[in-house]
Order: sequence, then C-alpha cells, then structure tokens
Amino acid sequence: MSSRSSSRSRNNPIDKLDFDGHRKPTSVHDDSGMSSPNGLLRDDESLLSHVVEAYSLYGHLFQSHLRYTQYQVNVVSITAELAMYLPVPLFGYLCDRFSPRPLSLFAAFCFGFGYLLAAFAYHRGPPVDKGGHGWPVGVMVLAFVPIGMGTASMYLSAVTTCAKNFGRGKHKGLALTIPIASFGLSGMWQSQVGSQLLYERMPDGTKGDVDVFRYFLFLAGTLFGVGLIGSIALRVVNEEELIDDAVEELERSGLLEDSEFFQRSILHDANSNGYGTLTPQRRHSGSSEGLPRPSSKAQQNVDSQKKTWLLNSETRRFLSDPTMWFLTAGFFLVTGPGEAFVNNLGTIIGTLYPPPASAPPVNSAATNITIIAIASTLARLLMGTLSDFLAPRSASSDNIKTSFAVSRLAFLLFSTSLLVLSQILLAAGAIESRPSYFTLVSALVGAGYGSVFSLIPIIVSVVWGVQNFATNWGIVAVVPAAGAAIWGAVYSAVYQDGASRSGGQEELCWGKQCYQTTFWAMAVTSVKVFNFFDVSQVKVGDEKDNASIFDSNELSCVCSGSESLFLGTQDGEIKILSKAFRVVRTFKAHDSGAVTHMKQVDGTALLVTIAEDLSSEPVLKVWALDKADKKSGGPKCLSSLGIHNGKKQFPISAFAALEDLSQLAIGFANGSVTMVRGDLIHDRGARQRTVFESPEPITGVEFREGNITTLYLATTGKILTLTISGRGQGLPAKPLEDTGCSIGCMTIDKASGDIVVARDDAIYYYGVNGRGSPFAYEGPKKLVTTFSQYIAVISPPQAAASASTNALQRFGNSQTDDMFSMSTVALLDTDLRYFAHTETLASQINAAFIEWGDLFLLTLDGKLFRYHEKPLQQKLDILYQRNLYVLAINLAQKAGLDATQRNVILRKYGDYLYQKGDFDTAMQQYLKAIDNTEPSQVIRKFLDTQRIHNLIEYLEELHEHDKASIDHTTLLLNCYAKLKDTDKLETFIRSGNNFDFDTAIIMCRQGGYYSQAVFLAKKHEEHNLVIDILIEDSKSYDEALSYLWKLEPEDAYPNLMKYARVLLEHCPEHTTQVFIDYYTGEYRPKKDVLLSATEDVQGGVASALPSLSSFIPLAYRQQSSAPSPATVGNQQVNLTGIQAADLEATLRKEYNIPKPRTAFSSFVDHPKEFITFLEACLKQEHIEEGDKIDLYTTLFEIYLETANNKKGAEKDEWEAKAKSLIEGPNIPIDTSNVLLLSHLSNFRDGTVLVREQQGLRFDIFRSYTSANDTAGAIKALRKYGPEEPQLYPAALAYFTSSPRALQEAGDELDTVLRKIDEDGLMAPLQVIQTLSSNAVATMGLVKEYLRESVERERREISKNRRLIDSYRTETESKRKEIDELGRKPAVFQARRCSACGGSLDLPTVHFLCKHSFHQRCLNQVDDKMECPTCSKDNSTIRAIRKAQTETADRHDMFQDALQRSRDKFGTISEFFGRGVMSVSPAE
Repeated sequence: MSSRSSSRSRNNPIDKLDFDGHRKPTSVHDDSGMSSPNGLLRDDESLLSHVVEAYSLYGHLFQSHLRYTQYQVNVVSITAELAMYLPVPLFGYLCDRFSPRPLSLFAAFCFGFGYLLAAFAYHRGPPVDKGGHGWPVGVMVLAFVPIGMGTASMYLSAVTTCAKNFGRGKHKGLALTIPIASFGLSGMWQSQVGSQLLYERMPDGTKGDVDVFRYFLFLAGTLFGVGLIGSIALRVVNEEELIDDAVEELERSGLLEDSEFFQRSILHDANSNGYGTLTPQRRHSGSSEGLPRPSSKAQQNVDSQKKTWLLNSETRRFLSDPTMWFLTAGFFLVTGPGEAFVNNLGTIIGTLYPPPASAPPVNSAATNITIIAIASTLARLLMGTLSDFLAPRSASSDNIKTSFAVSRLAFLLFSTSLLVLSQILLAAGAIESRPSYFTLVSALVGAGYGSVFSLIPIIVSVVWGVQNFATNWGIVAVVPAAGAAIWGAVYSAVYQDGASRSGGQEELCWGKQCYQTTFWAMAVTSVKVFNFFDVSQVKVGDEKDNASIFDSNELSCVCSGSESLFLGTQDGEIKILSKAFRVVRTFKAHDSGAVTHMKQVDGTALLVTIAEDLSSEPVLKVWALDKADKKSGGPKCLSSLGIHNGKKQFPISAFAALEDLSQLAIGFANGSVTMVRGDLIHDRGARQRTVFESPEPITGVEFREGNITTLYLATTGKILTLTISGRGQGLPAKPLEDTGCSIGCMTIDKASGDIVVARDDAIYYYGVNGRGSPFAYEGPKKLVTTFSQYIAVISPPQAAASASTNALQRFGNSQTDDMFSMSTVALLDTDLRYFAHTETLASQINAAFIEWGDLFLLTLDGKLFRYHEKPLQQKLDILYQRNLYVLAINLAQKAGLDATQRNVILRKYGDYLYQKGDFDTAMQQYLKAIDNTEPSQVIRKFLDTQRIHNLIEYLEELHEHDKASIDHTTLLLNCYAKLKDTDKLETFIRSGNNFDFDTAIIMCRQGGYYSQAVFLAKKHEEHNLVIDILIEDSKSYDEALSYLWKLEPEDAYPNLMKYARVLLEHCPEHTTQVFIDYYTGEYRPKKDVLLSATEDVQGGVASALPSLSSFIPLAYRQQSSAPSPATVGNQQVNLTGIQAADLEATLRKEYNIPKPRTAFSSFVDHPKEFITFLEACLKQEHIEEGDKIDLYTTLFEIYLETANNKKGAEKDEWEAKAKSLIEGPNIPIDTSNVLLLSHLSNFRDGTVLVREQQGLRFDIFRSYTSANDTAGAIKALRKYGPEEPQLYPAALAYFTSSPRALQEAGDELDTVLRKIDEDGLMAPLQVIQTLSSNAVATMGLVKEYLRESVERERREISKNRRLIDSYRTETESKRKEIDELGRKPAVFQARRCSACGGSLDLPTVHFLCKHSFHQRCLNQVDDKMECPTCSKDNSTIRAIRKAQTETADRHDMFQDALQRSRDKFGTISEFFGRGVMSVSPAE
C-alpha cells in the first residue's frame, strides 16, 4: 500500500482495484459473480472442505472414548490446524503458478487417506498406555496431518478459482464471500449429518453422540469424490489476459523501468508485432483482441517466464509492504482465540454441566457448531455485500456517486469487537449460571470469526490484486495456525489445571475454572445461582387510599406478624393492613416523632412501637391490639416509657426484644446500649440500664435465648456478646470479631438460634461456639433477614461501578446510569451454598418483611414485590436441567423427603455420571438408590468387561439387600469366575446372604469351584447335589461314598442307584457292602458318635478329656455284651453292650427294602461284586418267592458266565456251584430259564438235570444226538427208553444217520430194531423208509428183522381171514333169523313166568324173545311194552347206536383218534363201523 497505491486516490487507500476505470473484468457476468460453472463448483468444494471445523463435534469423544487428555485432544486439533495453515503459502504458490486442479486432486487423496487412518485409529479404542489395545496417540496425530493439508488445498483451490474469475468486478466482495460462506457452512451440515444420521444408540434406545468411526468413513469417501471432480472441472478463465493487465498496471506505475526481464520483453515484442507495447488503444480497451498471439514454442516459453516473473515480483512487493504486516498481526490476534474456541467447543460446553451430565440437545456441540456456521455464513454474506455497496469507489468506477462510504477496515474492526464481546461474556462467568445462553456466545464468535475471515481475503484481493491472490492469501492465512496453537495450548493448560483441581476424572473438567484464565478474567465466586422463587408485584387494591399507601413519603417503618402488616408513619400513626393489603385499622400511636421501630409479638395481639424525636427521649409503648381504649377508641396502650441514653440525643440504630417483652435492648448511634427489664405487658414497672458503651455506633442487637440469655452486639468495627441472664451475668461484653457490620446487616436465624452478620465479603454465623463457617458473597450489603431456610441479602446501588459503564454508553445505552443504580436482591441457602434467587430491582429497597409464607420487598418508589418459593419438585427439576444432582440430593435431604424420593434423585445422578464416563461414582449412586431401583436398569449399563468390578459391587449389594434374583446370582458368580477371584467367591458363598441356591450351585460347578458348590449343597442339605458334585465334577469317589454312607436310607438309596456303576468302578468293595447292607435291611447311617471316657483304672482318676477313638462307626462295629475297648495313647475307653445297643437303636430306622432285582443293572461289568451281593442276599431269611426266583436265576447265570471265563478245575468249581442251585426239589428257578441259560453257556449238566426233573426225556436224548454224542444217546436211550418208547424210532434214525454213529452204536441197532418190532413202534415200511433216507444202513443189517416181520404178517393175514369168515357166517345166521320172525308164527312153549317163576296162567304176556310173564307181574301192558329181561341189553344197544349216530358227524374226533392211533387202519375200520363214513339216505 505504499508504492502500489501511489496512483490511487489518497482518500481511499484500501480499495485499489475499484479505482481503475479502464480495467476490464475477466468474466462477462462479473456483476453477479454467480454465473460461471467454475464458481458453482468452487462453492460445492467449499461446502465440503472445512471439515476441521467439525472437530468439536467429536473432540470430546477422544477424551471419553479414547481416554486422551485435554492436552492430547488439543495436540490433535493443533496438528490439524498447523497442517492446514502452514503449507498454505506453498499451496498458494503452486496454485498461482500452475492451476487449482492439481491442488484439488492432492486434497482428494489427503482426505481419503487421513480420514481412513483416523477412522481405524478411533475404532481400535484407547491406546495401550490408557488401558486399552488401540494405536498410540501419534497415529491419530499423523492422520490429521493430511486432513489439514487436504482442507487447505481444497479451500485454496476453490477460493483462488473464484477470486481470479470474479475478483475484479464491482461485486467482488459478494463473489468471494459466497464461496467463503460455503466454506463455513461445511462445518454445519457435516456436524448435523454426524449428529442426526451417523450417531450411536444409547442402551435405552435414545440418540447418543456421533459415531466417529462411521462419520470418518463418510467424510473419507465424500471428500475424495469431490476432490476428484474438482481436479477436472476447476479452471481460471482468460488467465493470460489477467497477466497482461497486471503487467500493464506495473508499466503505468513506472515500476518496470529497472526490470531487466521487462526490457528484454519489450525488445522481443517489438520484433513480434509489438507485443508488450503500451498503445493508446490497448490502454483504453484493456484487451488484446486483434493482436495475433504467437503460437511458437518460444513464445509460450516467453509467456511462461513472464507469468513467473510477474508473480514473483508481486510476492516480493507483498512481503515488503508494511501494511501487510500490520494487517497480518491484527489477523493473528483476532483469529487465534476464535480458532481455540471452535476447536474446544465441546469441552467448553462440558464445563458448563457438572459431570457426568451432558449438555441438552439444544446446547450440544452439534447445535453450537451449527449456530457458529450459520452466524459465520450470514456474517460473511452480509459483510461481503455491505463492503461492496459501502466501500469507497472512484468516480470512474461507477456512474452512481454515494455521499456515504465506510471503509472495509471499519467493518473489520466491528467484526473484531464481536469476538472480543464473546470472550468477555465467557470470562465474566455470565454464561456459567445460564448455560442456555451459551448459544449467544457461539453466535457472536461465529459472526465475528466469519466476518474477519471474509473481509481479510477481500482486502488482500482488493489491495494487492488477484493475479497472485493464492500466494498472498496463503501467507496471511498462516497466522491463524500460530494463534490457534498458542491459545489452544493456553486453554489446555488452564483446562487441565482445572481438571486436576475439580476432583473428577483426570481428563475431564467442569466449571468456569476450566477456562476463566484463558479468557482473561478472575473468578469472583463458584456458587450456583438458581431461580427458586416466583416474583410478582403486589397490586394494592383499587381504592385510591390503598393504592397510595406505599407511595407516601410519610412511611417510616414496617413490620409484620399475626397475619397483619403494620406501617409506621412520620407523624406517629400506625396503619394495620390485611392480607389483601387493605387498611383495616389506623390509630395514633405517638403524639410526636416518627415511628422508627416496631415489633409485633407473633401469635399475640401485642405491638411494641418506638417513636423518636431528637428534641426528646425516644418513647416506647406496648399496645394491646385486641383491647380498645375507652377514650380514643383505638388499641389500648399497656405501658409507655421513655428510653434513656444519658441525655444524649442520638437516634436509635438497633432494637431487639424477647418474645415475652421481659427484656428489650435498644442500641444508639453514639455506641451505647440500653437494657429495659420489667413487666411491660402489665405495666408493673421497668428498669433501664446502659449495659454497653462504645465509641463506634451500634449497628445491631439480637437476643439468643437458652440456659444463658446472651445479647449480641454489633458495631461498625466489632461483634460482641453480653450475658444478660444466667452464668456470667454482669460481666463486660466479650468481643467475638474485630470486624463489625453495617446497620440492618445483623439478624437472628430463629431455626438454629445463630446470629447472622452480613459483611461486604461474606455472610457470617455466630453461635455458642463462636463464629461458624462463612458463606462467601462479595459486595456491599444494606439489609439482611432470614426467610425459611434462606438468608435474604439486599445490596445497595453500586455507584462506584459507574465508571465502568463508559464503554457500554458508547454503544448507545441511554439507561446506563439507571441500570447501575439498581439494588440487588439475593436469597442464599448458606447450608447448601447456593443462590436460590438473585434479582436486580430498578429502585432501592426500603423495607423487607415476611408474612403469609412469603417474602415481601418494598421499594422506595412504593412498589411491593412478593417472593414466593417454588415447590420442591420444581426446584429439583431446575437442578436436573443443570445436572446439579449433588445439590438436588442435599436439597431433598434437607427438605425431609423420604428415602424413595431421594433414591430417584440418586438414580438420576448415577445416570448422569454414567453418561460422563465416571463409572465408579455412578455406581456409588446406584448403590445408594438400590432399594427402589430396578436392577436391570443398572446392570445393563455395566455389562462391559471393563466395568466388571462395578457390576460385582452392585450385585453384591443386591444380595445384601435380599433383592437378588436367580439371574443376579448367576451374573455375580459369572463375574467371580471371569476374574478367577476365589476369595470373593468363597466369602460370598459363606456369607449367609440370601441368594438363589440352585443358581449358585450351577455357577460354581460351571466355574470349577467344586468345594464351594459342595459346601453350599451340604449347607442346604441337598444330599443329591453333594454326591453329584463329588462324583461328576470333582471325581472324589471315596468322599462321595463316605458321604452317601452317612445319609438316611430314603436319601441314600436314590443316590446309590444313580451312581452305583461309577462307585463300583472306583470303590468296588465298599460300594458292594453298601448294597448288601441296604438290600438285606441292615443299612444304618454311618455316624461318628463321641463317647465319654471311663475312669482311668491305673490312675484312678476320671479323665475329663474325650477319647478320639470313641468316634466309632456303629453300623459296622460288632456288638457284644462285653465291653468294647478303644485305646487312645495310654487311655482305654470302654463301650458297654447296653450303651452300644442304645446307640444302635437310636441310629436304627426302618425303611422299605427294595426288590433285589432293582440293583442288578448296577453290577454290569462287575461280576465278582455281583456274586458277592447275590450270595449275601440269599443268606437272609424270609425272602419273598419272587425275589428268590430273581436271585437264584441271576446267580445261576452269573455262575455260568464266570465258569465260561475260567478253565480247568476253576471252571469245574463254578459249574458245580451252578449245578448246586438247580439240584434237589423245589428249585425256584424256572425250567425254561435254566434250559436257556444252560444252552447259552453250553452247560449240558444243567440241561439234563432240568429235563429229567421235568420229564423231558425226549429233549435229553435229542440234546445228545444234536451234539453227535452217541454214547450219551445210548445211555439216555437205555435210561429213558422203557418210559419213553418214542426214543427208539429217534435212536434208529440217529444210528443210521452217519457211518460214525452206526459204528459207535454197534449191536445197539439190533436192540433198537427188536424193541421197535416187539412194541410195534414202527411199521416195517416205516423202518425201511427211515433206513433208506441215506446210504448208511445195508440190507444185511435188517435182513433178519424183515424176515421175521414178513412171517408175522403172513400169520396175521391168515388169522384175519378166518375171523372174517366167522363174522360172515354169524351175520348170515342173524339175517335169516330176522327174516323168519317176520314171515312165520312164533310158538311160545314157556310154562313158568320169567319174572316170578310161577306157573303161567292167563292172562299171560309172551314176547318174541321167548320170555313169558304173568300180566300181573308187569307194571304196564301196552303195545310199547318191552321185555323186562331184555330191556337192559336193548337199552345198551340203543345207546351205542345213538352215540354212533350222533358222532357220525364229529369228523374232528375221527381225525384226532386217527392221529393218535398206532393202528391207523384199525381206527378207520372202527369208525367205519360206527357209521362215520355212511352216506345219509336221499330224501
């Protein structure tokens, strides 16, 4: 701006390019600055490039998720800032000398690589040094280096393109601010995308913080794509013309005369159509149209050299311009704090909300980033537009002249003031008490920051031109990096120091101590300010008199009590007001003087008034308001007296009285105190005495009652106590404090009895033990009073502050003086140390009184304000909104809320702490609220492995409070198992807590804690589980069996059956014994019984020690009537038979003996033990038959199985045992079972023995023949043949079945044939058929048998033929006789009666059978009468015939008889004769 501006107007040195009326813009649409597609693309790149601005959206998550410290978070952001700003000059240099396209391509790759690396670095979690498994912090720092470089590259390529294409038009400011504004908007939309779309889900389903991993991936892809597009589309239009114009400008200014390069260019251009000469035409047209452009390579080289020379020259001149350095310094000072604010926005917001609360959505980091972006965008657009219209212009630049012009430097100063104002608001602590107003600070920062960043590049482009804009702007843009680094480091140091002092987590801080030093301010107080009161102005009636009550200048004092308000006036009157603030009574209390002090004894009708007139002594009167004076009709005056002050006329400065008005203290301004004692109510006289004198005025007096009545005195310089009654009465006043107080700044807290004193620095309490803990509250005090649990403090107007208002007055505030004359009202809770309400009133406070449950303040201008305390729930809601849960808890406790309601607050506090990452403290709150908190709500939060210790703590507490369920016990034991904390598990198991037993057992078993599981099972007498664990888990078989042996029968049996095989496998002997005892009815629980020791025979002294050997397992000790000795060392203990019998009877318990067969399956693969068990069971008496069969059968089988596994004599021994079981009568084993088992075991003796007993002789013989045992078959045939003839045909078939059998049979074959022939067991034909079934037997063997058979048959045939002939002869004779009877008469020659034997006489009856009878000898004589002598034979014949007739159709009888008959033909003949085969006659 020195030599470069020499040809410009001296009145407007900044707006350089506007003054050149001959310059032609490079775009034909330069007025709008919007028409170029390159500009639109540049805007798109700007909308995406400023990704670092969104750092505050996720910067705080680096603390909570990656556990970075604030220093490390700022290192990452500062690194990005440095990478973004430091290379800007280099990037600008490259952009000017080449083009924006390579820079855009470089930005694409930087963004892609940087955000991908950052995404995966975040996804890996906290670094190793932070307790995680992630990458070091350096990786994240490295990732943000290309991100910062990409931001700078993309931004510079876009802005440079726009500046060179549109920067010379009349709307250059708007043309530049639009892309710069787009650059600011990028942070807004990117933060909204992250917070609204790419967010994390909280456990309750609500929206959480941004999902940084996905957000980084989104940015990597999006920015990579935009960078690639920019590398293709970005270009500068007519750049050659831009260079030529710049050269012309330098030529006109005379700066090229000493340039060697320029002189060479003139000579070259003179030979080349005069290029480079400054013709008049060209000066005025500003273009090179009509001039042929050389196309040769040499000309291109010249053009390139010219461009390089020009840009280098512009750079040197820019650096040598002092104005640039002043502008750069201001840019550094302004932008550094702004950059630090934006980068640390998330943590600054976090300081406004005590942990673990987070900012509400309306005040979140994303919201404030959006506000900053919007404010920045609007400010950039506004500043750019205003600078275009209001900046100074040359007369030739525009046809319109304006009389009003504002330099761009003025706009720059205004923008800087906005940033300064935002810093002041933060530094003063105004935002801490009202976090919702933080958005105002963000708006101011965004507006100031955006304005500065839009104005500086506009100024650079206007003053130093656009041809070297990228380089020049890049040089200036470096300084924000230094500012951000410095102020970021300052902020980090202050923040970290605040974090270390806040008592919270190492990385997190809250409160304005985290930033107040950074923003150049001193903290005044750390108390919290709330709005716990509803304030309303009281409307004092409609009547004129009532409306002017408080406006009257005659009002001198106010007091309240007994549901009434009392007003004292200057003329001595008293006005009594009702609750509706209507005057209900007025009376003249004093004839002279003003009523200056009043006291109404609450609950009574007594009123004490004091009137003062400096011409006489003050007058005190006591009034009975419920009694009327007969003369005046007003209240009755009970007593009246003048107050003495040693005849010194000084005003009363303090007054106090006991409730019974027996003692009153009056303090005077001269430092004396007068005590009035007496019965003022009944007017029985009163004594006055000056009890204290001081050179300092008395400013307060208060009584403290108790065993000793003490008067507290306050002067302007001291606090003293004076004993009025009791021990120490009469002693002089004792000083408590060498600092006094002002008038009206001393009162008594009736709830505690403490004296409250308000000084300029704090609120002090004085009690029996002296001064208590003060409450810091700086500022002058005018009045103090107690209201409920609060201290109401009235501060006077601060006239001294008027000097500080000058700066504000310059902003046009016409009411500044009035504002700083206002009084301040503060309601403090000194116990919980917070402000319940603060307010500034437009007028000074005249009086304060408490009545009807509210606090009332009366101002000098007659306005009455009511302060009504909000309900407790509303106050708690206010604290919830500000995340002040500790205060809420204390407030609830002080208010007396029950535990259930307090637990709700604790639970909210725990949720808040959890969200902030303070898991340990959060768990403490959940533990306190455990009684009415749903456990699942807490447990779900701490299921992360890293929080397992907190989870264990909560689950243990659940069990302590008997609130644990099965799932809780399971989870707790799982946690113990995961941590392998055996000691805690052991302690929990043995603690006796009420927990789910089954779940504990399961979890102990699954975790391998078998001894603990056994302990639990034994403790709960779950015998089944004890044995399950000992056998299945710990494999302690001996211990399991020992425990089983101690169980009662009903408990021992199911466990014995369940694990019999396992126990037999590992403890065969003892397990078998348990089976034997149980199944024989001899089972007794194996108890250890301690028996007392008998008298020592040798020593003769009874031993007092028990004998350890008297632990005798009684169930298996032999009982005897004689003593049973047991020895321990040298002592002998005797157990008599009677004692043993008694103990045995005690332990004996009847039980149902199970069937023996129920135990059989248990002895599989244990034959030895099985045999022992079966033999023992068979020895017992009175075995049921079914059980005996089972035992014999099973034992027989196991004997045979064992014999099969043995050889030689040992085998014979076992077979003998088996045979012994089936010998003799009444064998219980079923025959079929014996036969089957003997067959399966190849035990022939058993088969034979059983078959003999059962008469199965044929089966015995067949068993020999099937085994080809010829000798055995012959033996069986000889033994059983006579009784079983069918054995001979079988023997014949066997003997001739094989040559070997025939040879072994020998002569036995003839014996068989002879027996068959003798007994007719087989027909000869059958014998022949049997022998011919194979080729073993020859005809020689049966020759004799056949000869004898043929001869016998012949003899039989001859005999039969003779018999047939005789039958034929007899039959013919009978037929002939029948025929004769039918044809010839019969001659009866009998002479005697066949019945009686007498001679026959008539009537006589003759029968054809030749028998005759007397008619009288017959019972009946008719045609059907039969001969009595022949009737029996005839009946028999008829019966036979009838039977034959009836059986003729019974073919089944015929077939059965034929099948069983040995003479088949004879049987057929017999049935033929019976008519079986006769044919029924045809009908």
